[in-house]
Amino acid sequence: MALPERALTRETIAFVSKESNFGELAPPTSTDAIAVLDVPLASQAESFTPSQEIVNSRSLSTRFRDATPAGSWSLSVYARPSGSAGTPPVEDVLMEAALGGKEVNAGTNVVYSPGIELPSFTLAYREGHTVFWALGCKVDSLKLHLEAKGAVTLEFSGMFRQLLRAGTEELVDGSTTEVLKLSADGAKLFDVGARIKVGSEDNSGAGFSVTAVDTSADTITISPALSAAPSAGVVVAGFLPTPSLAGAPVEGRSAAGQITLDGASLLVTSLDLELSNALKPDEEELSGDQYPSAIYEGPRQVTATINARFLRKYAAWFAQARSQEQGALVVALGDVAGGKLRVEVPHGVFDTPEMGGDEIQRTMSVKLTGLASASLEDELTLTYE
Repeated sequence: MALPERALTRETIAFVSKESNFGELAPPTSTDAIAVLDVPLASQAESFTPSQEIVNSRSLSTRFRDATPAGSWSLSVYARPSGSAGTPPVEDVLMEAALGGKEVNAGTNVVYSPGIELPSFTLAYREGHTVFWALGCKVDSLKLHLEAKGAVTLEFSGMFRQLLRAGTEELVDGSTTEVLKLSADGAKLFDVGARIKVGSEDNSGAGFSVTAVDTSADTITISPALSAAPSAGVVVAGFLPTPSLAGAPVEGRSAAGQITLDGASLLVTSLDLELSNALKPDEEELSGDQYPSAIYEGPRQVTATINARFLRKYAAWFAQARSQEQGALVVALGDVAGGKLRVEVPHGVFDTPEMGGDEIQRTMSVKLTGLASASLEDELTLTYE
């Protein structure tokens, strides 16, 4: 069978798994799968510095590779409760990584709230013939979008420490149980630390770890060893488990009649919530493997943009912006236990509203900023119930 040459979007599968230690691969399991809306992006461009040696020429003949900067990642999903109250949603790891705090109340709900430190996770995904692992991912931004059409969308993005890849290639004669001999230039498709399968063998669902790559000999070394040396023609490829998804997406229309501002019913045409963590990587410290040694959390900011028709009572928002009177924004989504999501900004203050619309209907758009109380770390909660 011919090896795949082109990556197809429909072949994409993705997983997020919480790391025990920042930047150390957390191999995903089937239940770590997420249903993405497009192909995840994980990009880590190398940095180079031109030589400053003076030569009698206008040509550049030498440049140096710098330590590798932090990469950037992003993905989009639907809000997808588990279907069972008190059981974390499909986006559990992403939510905990975005906010930092998580409380599981068995049989009742799962509450995500702000924490000082954010955990890291491994993002793994297959894009056709190649599997990518972004290690040491942290969430810089979470965006929630709600409207009457479709399901509630969640957009996550941030930074990560290191990117690994494993492609697809055939073996040629000369492999052993630990050293695999690949077709010409085949070793260049694999990074040390990646997980692979050899033919149908996948190390009982754990994959084999690539421990060394020799691009001159076109070999990769794996651990643990295979039970027998593979023959020529066997396909080596990046390994990910078979995804398993629970629950169902929350529909945007389910928020109808369940949005309140300071206890009063709020009618919106759309609502956008954004959480920003202002991440900053440490790219100057000379770590042993030349990747960022840490990614630090900065000041947190929570904002919501409310888009609504210009109703008479909403003219009061101009005064509320001037006085900075606080109000609680509550968005309740879903109506079946195990399929609900509640978003709360308890201490919101308005910016000055902006007016718009067309020849038939006038509209208002107002930005709300979530403040913390005297207790701090309480400007936002997301509850799955």
